[in-house]
Order: sequence, then C-alpha cells, then structure tokens
Amino acid sequence: MSNWSQELDSMILMSPFQVGIFDGCMILRNLPCSLGWFARSRRKAVVVEWLSPLGREAGLSCVEVPGFGRGLGAHGGQWCQQQKTGHMWNAVELEGQWCLLDACWGAGTVDPERRLFVPRHDDFFFLTDPEHFIETHWPEDPEWQLLQPPISREDFEQRVFKTSEFFRLQLSLLSPNTSLLRTARGEAAVTLGSTHPTEFTYQLSKAQGTETGEAVGAAHGMMVVSENSVTIKVTPPTKGLFDLMVFARHADSQGPYNWVCSYRIQCPEPRNGETLPENPFHFWGLHQKVRDFGIEDSSYKGELLVAPQGTLLLTLRTSRALLATYELVHKDLDAAL
Repeated sequence: MSNWSQELDSMILMSPFQVGIFDGCMILRNLPCSLGWFARSRRKAVVVEWLSPLGREAGLSCVEVPGFGRGLGAHGGQWCQQQKTGHMWNAVELEGQWCLLDACWGAGTVDPERRLFVPRHDDFFFLTDPEHFIETHWPEDPEWQLLQPPISREDFEQRVFKTSEFFRLQLSLLSPNTSLLRTARGEAAVTLGSTHPTEFTYQLSKAQGTETGEAVGAAHGMMVVSENSVTIKVTPPTKGLFDLMVFARHADSQGPYNWVCSYRIQCPEPRNGETLPENPFHFWGLHQKVRDFGIEDSSYKGELLVAPQGTLLLTLRTSRALLATYELVHKDLDAAL
C-alpha cells in the first residue's frame, strides 16, 4: 500500500472519501469535514499531497503549487498580507496543456468562527481559466500562473476580491478595479457590468479589525440597475473603514442572492447632510425590467429627482393601459399623507 493511502486509512473520517473523474482528471469529491479542517489546521495542503499521487496513478503529470490564496473564509475576502505562503494547489497536464485546480476549495470552505469545514462542491476550481484563477491564487513560482506576462504580487493584492459566482454570472468590473476605495466628499461608487439580465443587492458594514461588523442600513447607499450594469453609491455614516459586499443572481431566478465581490472603503470624513430614506426595494430609479411592466420611458432619467420649487411632475410613458400607485416617504412626513 502506498504512503498516501496508508495515511488516508489512518485518519478518522466523518463521511466517505470519493475519487471522481473530471474531464479526464482524477479529483477528490465530497471531502469530509474533518479532512477539510485538518488540511487547514496543519497549514499544509493535505488534499494536494494526496491528489498528486492519484494523478500519477491515472497516468497524468501532476505537481503541487505553493502560493498565496484569497478565500471565502478569510475576513470577508479581504487580502491579509503574509510574509510566507500558506496555501497549496495543483497543476495537471492534460493533452499537452497544463491546467490548474484547487481540490480543497472545490470541496468547500472553512467557517473561521466555528472552526468547521463546510462542504460545498464548486466545479469552478477544477481546470479553471488561468485568467480567473489568478484572482484568488498567486503562486510562488510565476511560471505556474500560466499567464504572459505574469501578475505581480502587488497587483494581486490590490485586485477586487471576486468569488466563483462572479465568473459564473459572467460579470465584469467597469470601475474601479482596485479593492481599496477612498471616499470623495463622503461618497464612493462602484460599477459592475453584466452580459444578461441580473439582479443585485449589497451590504455596507463597518469593518472591525479583520472582521466585518454590523450592516449600517440602506439609508447610506443608492443602487441603480440597468439592463447590463449596476452602480452602487455609498455614503458611510462615520469616518473609518467599511466593507462593501455585492450579491447577485440571474434575473429569472427565485433563489437567494450569491456573494460575487467585495470592496474595502476608507472614509476619512463622512458626508454632512440628510440621509436617504430607507428603501425596501434596494434599488433607485427605473427597474431593469421596466419595459416588461409596460413602461417605455420616463420624463426623468436619473435616480435622484430635484424639486427646487418644492413641486415635481413625473411622467411615465406606457405601452399599454396601466394602473399605478405611488408613495412619498420621509422620516418626518406623516404616513397618512
């Protein structure tokens, strides 16, 4: 019996250990909780060490790649600078071409607060496009980026953290493309692009050290969604560091929103003035499906309407007969009005 199988048999596992075939490459599936946590608690990629012999048994060239990783379990996705590499993954040669995979992250994540491995199979981390893999994995040896030219560590650390769902939904960063933002006049804004109708939401929270604190509420943000983009403007209530997490789902989905990317926002001075009213619909302006509702156009194009004389006329052009209601909301306004 080989050393790797002896070590596997000697461990007490919580659930069956399975080996699957993914596009001709042997991978570990349904990794048990104890195994996933054991791999991380030893700060050693145990799964990676077992995967290499499995690949060789299948007649594949498979190597272990040490480097830095930015995972879902690490401080809301924010990069924590380290001097030594603390992660490891694999590169495998298939039909003369090297491919990248991370069997640990493909099997699930670690809840750092409960110190538990959370099983969640994610095909994204198996034979991942190198352009996407570099968003979360930076190898010690630039050769294993499989990119030309390679990305510097400084560039890697400054990139916006993106989850696998970001790529599955075919999203893109329109502006900015760095993870740390600084408010200007108390405001910061981010814009994402989408190739198909996508619904978004977000959460702005006060950063507490390396952890994310309680959400500050919808009164400190404004989200505007169009057919192929979303813009989120936030106005932190106090000075300090804040975490902005963006969530999304397909427009025709009834499932939960999934985390797609994160930013850290530095606010040296909050904006003075009246805050926005709480908006239960999360977005401002016209809905991205407004034409499906029978509304063709609006007399106001923006999300913020200004009434300098205290009155405002809003006209909606419709494609069919519609019944509509409206509600004017303000914290000091009588709800009966």
